Amino acid sequence: MNFRKCTVALAVAAACSSAHAFLEVPPVQDPPTSLGSPVAKELSEVNEKQVGQGTAGIGLDPRARKAFVSNFNSGTLSVIDIDDPDAPAATIPVGTNPRRLVHNTALARAYIVNDTTPGTVTVVDTAASSVIATVAVGNRPRNISADFQAGLVYVSNLDSNTVSVIDTASNSVVATIAVGSSPSVQDADPLRGRVYVLSQLDRVIHVIDTATKSVVATFNTGRVPNAATVDQRTGKVYVNNVADSSVTIYDPQTATLKTLQGTGGGTTANFGSVSAIYKRYYLPNANDYTVTVIDTDTDEIVQAVPVGASPQQVAVDGSDGDVYVVNRLANSVTVFDARTNQVSGTIKVGVNPWRVAQGMDRVFTLNENGNALDSVSIATQASSLAGTTVATEWHHPAFDHYFHSTGEVENRLIGDGIFHADWTRTMDFFRVWTSAGANRVGVCRFFSDTFAPKSSHFYVPEGAECDSLKAGSTWRFEEISYFVELPDADGACRAGTSPIYRVYNNGMSGAPNHRLTGNRAARDNLVGQGWVAEGLGPEIVAACGPTLRGDEL
Repeated sequence: MNFRKCTVALAVAAACSSAHAFLEVPPVQDPPTSLGSPVAKELSEVNEKQVGQGTAGIGLDPRARKAFVSNFNSGTLSVIDIDDPDAPAATIPVGTNPRRLVHNTALARAYIVNDTTPGTVTVVDTAASSVIATVAVGNRPRNISADFQAGLVYVSNLDSNTVSVIDTASNSVVATIAVGSSPSVQDADPLRGRVYVLSQLDRVIHVIDTATKSVVATFNTGRVPNAATVDQRTGKVYVNNVADSSVTIYDPQTATLKTLQGTGGGTTANFGSVSAIYKRYYLPNANDYTVTVIDTDTDEIVQAVPVGASPQQVAVDGSDGDVYVVNRLANSVTVFDARTNQVSGTIKVGVNPWRVAQGMDRVFTLNENGNALDSVSIATQASSLAGTTVATEWHHPAFDHYFHSTGEVENRLIGDGIFHADWTRTMDFFRVWTSAGANRVGVCRFFSDTFAPKSSHFYVPEGAECDSLKAGSTWRFEEISYFVELPDADGACRAGTSPIYRVYNNGMSGAPNHRLTGNRAARDNLVGQGWVAEGLGPEIVAACGPTLRGDEL
C-alpha cells in the first residue's frame, strides 16, 4: 500500500494536501481505444521481494550488489541482496516518513529525506547497515539530488520554500537557498555546476550555481510542471507540463526556451528520462498509454510508442539498447528497442507498479500491491544488444589525461566521487564487444604510476605490443578489458562496424597518455593541439567496434 496514491489524480490531490494541491491535472483515464495494448512476447522470469509499506524510493549499489528501498509508511529502509534470490529483505529503521533517496557507492551511504516538520535527512552507512547521522533540514523535505563528486546533496523543502545543501564529509547543512513556492522535483548537472529546482505553483525553474550556492537564473514553464530532467550531454533541461501536454526545453548555453506541444496526456506521476547515448528524452503519458520519444539534438518529437496501461516512469539501458516502461494499471513493464522504438516484449511484475530502475543486469519495479505489503520485482534485463557494451570516457583536467571504462562498478565509483572531482565525464562513448569472436582481438589494459604524481592507463590490442609491455616493468597488466576488430591495411572497418581512433599526447603532460574515441572530431581537435594520431590508412583508424547506437547490428 502506498502513500503516493494522492499524486495520481486531481480528484484525490486536493484531499491529500489542500495547501499544495496541483490544479488542472487531468485524472487517469481509461485506455484510448485507438491504441490498445502492444502485442509482444513475455520476457524474463521475475523474483519478487516483499518490503515495507509505502515504497517511496530506490537506490542501487553495483559494488555491493544491493538494492535499497525506502518505505514511507513503515519508516524503514529495505536492503535486498541481488545475488540471493531466496533471502528476505533486511530492514533498517530510518525515521518517520522516509521518502526519496540517493545512494553513493563510493562512500557506501544512502541519503533519505524524512517528510516531516521539521524535516530531516537520514544518512545510512549501507556497508554497516546502520544510521550514522540525522541532518536537520527544512519543513517537509520531498525530493533529493546530489553532486557526489563535489560532495554535496541537495534537498528541496516543500513547506519552507528552500533548498538545503548538505556536505557529505561532515553530514551538515552548509547552505540554505531560498527558492519559489513549494519546491519539488529537481535535477543536478555536475558537469556545469548547476541544480534545477522546480516550483510547481509558481511555474518556475530556479537555477542554482553549485559553486556560489545561490540562485543565478530562473525560467518559466507551462501549466503544472512536474519534473526537471537534465541532459548531461548537452546541458539542456526538459520539463514536462502536465496540464498543457507539453515539454519546456531550456538551453543554458543560449539561455533560450522552447515549448514542444502535443507531447501526450500525462499526470503528476510521470517523470521523463534522458539517454545521452541514444540522444533521446523519453516521457511516459499515463493517460495516453504511450511514451513520447524526443530527439535531444533537434528537440522534435520522433514518435509516440504504445505501451501498457498507465505508464509511470522510464529507465533506459544505453549499454544493452533497451527502454523499460513501468505500467501501473497493467502490472507490467513494457520493453522497447532504443534503436527502432519497436516494442520487443513485456515483463509481468507485481500489483500496481509505479517506479522502475535498472542496473546490475536487472530491472527493478516498486509495487504498491493494494492492501498487502509492497514489493520489489526483480527481472533479468532484455539485452537487445547482448554481447556488446559501451565504454564511458573520463577526462582529468589537471593531468589532461583521458580514461575509459566499460565496467558498471568502476564508472559508478568515479561518478560517485571516489577520486572527488578529479575525473569528469566527456559524454563521449563507443561500443565494443564483451567476448571473443571471429576477427576479434582482446584489448589489453595497463596501468602505470611510474610518472608520479601523474599516472596513466594504456589500452592496446593483444599481440606483440601487448606482450612487450607485459614483459617490461613500466606498465602493469590489469586485464583484457573488451574485444575489437582491427581495420584492414587501408584503415577500413567492415560494414556494420564503426572506427575507433587512438591518439597519443607525445608525453606533453610529463606522462604518456593515449585517448581512444569513436569521435573523429574529438580526435582531430587533439591532433591540432599536438597529439599524434595512431592507426592505419588515410583516416588513421586504430580499431573497429559495433556502432554506438547499434544502428546496423
